[in-house]
Amino acid sequence: MKFKDLVKNLYCIYLIFLSEIFVRLKKYNWTINILTEILELCSKDNSALKDVKGSLFFDRGYIKFLNNDYENSIADLCKAIELIPDNVGFYKIRGRAYYFKENYENALIDFNKVIELEPNNTKNYIERGIIKYNMKNYENSIIDFDKAIELEPDNAEYYYKRGTIKKCLNNWRGNEEDQTKAIELEPNNPKYYYERSLAKSWLNDFSGEFEDQIKAIKLNPKNPNFYYRIDNKAIEKFVLKLLFENKHKEAINILLTALKNCSFHKDIIFTALSFVYFCQKDYKKALKYANEAILFNKDNVIGF
Repeated sequence: MKFKDLVKNLYCIYLIFLSEIFVRLKKYNWTINILTEILELCSKDNSALKDVKGSLFFDRGYIKFLNNDYENSIADLCKAIELIPDNVGFYKIRGRAYYFKENYENALIDFNKVIELEPNNTKNYIERGIIKYNMKNYENSIIDFDKAIELEPDNAEYYYKRGTIKKCLNNWRGNEEDQTKAIELEPNNPKYYYERSLAKSWLNDFSGEFEDQIKAIKLNPKNPNFYYRIDNKAIEKFVLKLLFENKHKEAINILLTALKNCSFHKDIIFTALSFVYFCQKDYKKALKYANEAILFNKDNVIGF
């Protein structure tokens, strides 16, 4: 090897080392500049291997992807794939770049290739299923989630996501069944209960709907979205159920939690608290919350 070539190679190694440091520091523009310089050096050297150039185009395309520059990322990844046509990672990143540009057709083409090259990777089916979901191709999206669940049957999140897609087809029973399976696998995840409560509402299981809402609130009382769909009838059923079971304190605790974290339905919650305290013969607190209900909503007949 000539001394000039040796120096050039050492310089390239140094630049690659620098680029790795800048990536870890998230200095993406600096990394791109360094990789561009290395590619220019390679372009002057006809003996440079295709694999080396392909990898460099991929590296630069990937950094551009991380920098949210999807258009230029795709351009580099196309060059990488042209030089190394069977690298599954190249198609994955390009497919994601197309996805973030909302070019779902090309994203789907790339993930079809990804699955052809790597058919037993669960996440590939999930990503393709999400692409199909965004294309409103719900039936085929579900098929991909079916395959992912077949490969990884104990992943609660996959059941949750498949269920949410089923509701786009008005398959509320299927959604409920998937959320129930997700809950079996992860019983302390509040969003599964909340999603199941939506399904139960459409299935006219109002008691089950509210029980799931309350479970979601108990697990994460600071999420205001969990309170949004609680209405007068739901609270009434819930309070009567707990009073019938002689669970006054539990009813009060949940209603107070709702009051603290909920910016709507406050007059309903005040009224429910008043009723529970009235049943406990704590007339002072019953009157206090009845007054709060009336102040909050002067048309609250139950408060009066």
